[in-house]
Amino acid sequence: MFRTLSDLNPDESELLSVIEQHLPNGSSENSYYVDIGASDGTSWSNTYALLSKGWSGLAVECDTEKFAILAARYLDFDHVQLAKCKVTPDNIVSLLMANSVPRDFAFLSLDIDGYDYFVLEQLLSSYRPRLICAEINEKIPPSHQVHSEIRPCTCVECEPLLWAKSCSTELSGRET
Repeated sequence: MFRTLSDLNPDESELLSVIEQHLPNGSSENSYYVDIGASDGTSWSNTYALLSKGWSGLAVECDTEKFAILAARYLDFDHVQLAKCKVTPDNIVSLLMANSVPRDFAFLSLDIDGYDYFVLEQLLSSYRPRLICAEINEKIPPSHQVHSEIRPCTCVECEPLLWAKSCSTELSGRET
């Protein structure tokens, strides 16, 4: 089942209600989250309400300014780990392993603009989050599929970046 919550009118209590409805209570793994693309930690956050309720987790942000704000805001939370890095398909599993993320953690929030699919594909090769909240582009209708090709940037001036080429194809009701 898919359910969307609008970024135009975020409601932490509604998101928290959806999370609690779909996740059983009990083990410590049921109260661990991973937030990839955590931004400043509170604005448009899918995980701040969980953190405030005592959940443990890992918040990852690559933007220097946003990470500085995130680190300052989360200073008093000793049950969250912070990582400042760019998440890629090549480093996601080792990043989670290095931070001792449980293999069967409860909630994944994924918002990294562009190659979420490839990161998620790699993450799911070793981890099984019970509930996933992934960013969508509301300008692409559900009847379309977007495929991105990913490869290292060859530009000498760039730090290693990823290049993505996207195309949109009409879905015809067949499995892809």
